Amino acid sequence: MAVSRTGLASKQSSPNASRFRDKRYTIPVLSIDLFAKVYQTVFWSTQQMLLPQFEEVMLDDKTPVPAVVQVDGSTKFGLFRVIPKRIHADKKIGIFQVTDLSSDAQELMARYDKPTTKGDGSQTVPLKIILPAETVNWSFSGMLLQNFRGTANSGDVINGVIRVPRTQHKGTFSCNVIRHTPERHRLALKFSSLPDDTFALLEEAIKKQA
Repeated sequence: MAVSRTGLASKQSSPNASRFRDKRYTIPVLSIDLFAKVYQTVFWSTQQMLLPQFEEVMLDDKTPVPAVVQVDGSTKFGLFRVIPKRIHADKKIGIFQVTDLSSDAQELMARYDKPTTKGDGSQTVPLKIILPAETVNWSFSGMLLQNFRGTANSGDVINGVIRVPRTQHKGTFSCNVIRHTPERHRLALKFSSLPDDTFALLEEAIKKQA
């Protein structure tokens, strides 16, 4: 089957192929970075972290939310989750418990943890932290996201990055907003551009779940 740069089949060779392309998947849960704010913090450990200039509205202060960790100068990343402990809106500070560290996140953070700790409890190596959305379900046509804390209107064009758990692979995409439900922090998107390498990344993610 020929695949176009829109990520959709340019020719549907069979009814089975059509159904496969439109099937919705709940796993793996994808990490979706819509180029939201990137936090940089020197106050972190593998148990908790402080995010400065924090102004996001959290859905529930007890609910774990997805996070991505990176270090300047490296393309490697790790996925994990954080639980809000204290949000100081007046000081623009968020303090979070760190949980559900993936093996990639554990390896990355361990490399810069205790040996670089300073006397004030901070680290000499800052971490870059992203709080992405994640998929409720997805297909090769679009996806439904949760933990979306931005603003969006129907018809808006949004670009982003897809990260797949347990890999160091990621892919770009463009999409149109179908529906935003701010009270639930959910966002429905339809792909307008899904590059071939991103399409292949999603196909490989499905195969690994089989």
